[in-house]
Amino acid sequence: RWASGRCFDVVFEDGKANGQGVLTYPSGLVLKATWKNDKLHGPAELFNSNGQKVENRVYEDGTLISEPEP
Repeated sequence: RWASGRCFDVVFEDGKANGQGVLTYPSGLVLKATWKNDKLHGPAELFNSNGQKVENRVYEDGTLISEPEP
């Protein structure tokens, strides 16, 4: 948990986030995604504080390659 209140549950290798993980924000938003070398890589899903999915995105080496689905 960071001082900002965010909580990051992911495997760190050599100090970098790698693999599937969950980033929870103080507001209750939850990002379920995959990280590679500390960057978003692959599908990412954002959920609101009620657990409803509000966004899907796909990243490659930290760059957004697919816009959210309607």
